[in-house]
Amino acid sequence: MILSIIILISISQICLFVSMDSIYVKYGKTTLFLLIIIAYLFILPSLFLPEYDPNGANCGMPALGITLAFGVIGGGATILIHIIYHLIRKWMNGKLNDLNLF
Repeated sequence: MILSIIILISISQICLFVSMDSIYVKYGKTTLFLLIIIAYLFILPSLFLPEYDPNGANCGMPALGITLAFGVIGGGATILIHIIYHLIRKWMNGKLNDLNLF
């Protein structure tokens, strides 16, 4: 379930990046990137946390796993998509040779 949510958000991130190229939105891609990272770190893990039994012994390990899955896998995918998209755009515009990576 968590992996399908991450894939769906990644696909929508790519689609929104492509649509922002056709209409000019100043700092639109950066804003979208930051909103997705904030959602992965703070909003989405709280939606998937299990209900705890007030009379039972409760373990925090599921919460840790869910939080780390969204943070590491989702955040990593978002960062990777953002970097690769910008590199592809620079390569398509012929400006990749001007990029000083080293």
